[in-house]
Amino acid sequence: MAAPWVILGRVPRIAAADADAEPGDDAEADSAAASSSLAVALPPRVTLLTAAPSAHPDPARPDKFPYILAAGPGCLLSRFSTSPYYGARFGADPPETRLVVARRFGTAAGETTASADRVPDRPATMPSVRNIEGVGLIDVDDGEAYVIAELQIDRGSDRAKLFRVHSGH
Repeated sequence: MAAPWVILGRVPRIAAADADAEPGDDAEADSAAASSSLAVALPPRVTLLTAAPSAHPDPARPDKFPYILAAGPGCLLSRFSTSPYYGARFGADPPETRLVVARRFGTAAGETTASADRVPDRPATMPSVRNIEGVGLIDVDDGEAYVIAELQIDRGSDRAKLFRVHSGH
């Protein structure tokens, strides 16, 4: 029987690096596709996302606090930075920040796994995310695609900007 609901921790764990990987081998780094997993824990315990080391922009300098920004019905959006920056820090956007969407969840051998896709970088004039309060995420086409939206409101302004990223665009 599937859990009716879970408590999701906001800071993912990072899986141990693969001992067989060659240094500098970044064949999967652009897609961060080495997979993520969820150890589903029934309440009152906390469910944690485990992300592959390739989710970080520089696995040699990973931040200690990557952060889950948004959750959709079939996907999770996380933000990864390089040390000394960390995923939960907003405002001054570090130069090396990566957004990763975990989706296509499935269960195999008692573990819930997902594919992880790197979100393409925004143009240099736009931060990867300005604030967590304005970010939304949904999956479309039964998990085959996703849409990330962020509403940015400048303090003291009567205008807002809506940024949208659709997988494949």
